[in-house]
Amino acid sequence: MQAVYFWKELHERAPHVVGCLCAAPKEEWISLAEIAEAMDRGESISIRPATPSELKRAADLIACSEAGDEMGTKMDVLFERSPQEEVGTARELVSAIFSSIPFSLLD
Repeated sequence: MQAVYFWKELHERAPHVVGCLCAAPKEEWISLAEIAEAMDRGESISIRPATPSELKRAADLIACSEAGDEMGTKMDVLFERSPQEEVGTARELVSAIFSSIPFSLLD
């Protein structure tokens, strides 16, 4: 198993967005328990620190998430008198914009 370590400060800033360990090349957040399970299975484990460009992309991902959270808060205020189905549609459209942009976290 190969993993990339992202500093805990990023994870602490936005635990719902980024983790501390990312499986390579799958780009899935993994836990220490998963590392331990792999070791128990006899797998070879290698963990490397994230490169500066990987850290920047993770920070940018967090910034986009924070912008989305802020946008959601503002939308709630703007649409407080709108029918809930219209608000839901607007939220889905905004979410679709962010989720439709393909990116790779790892180098």
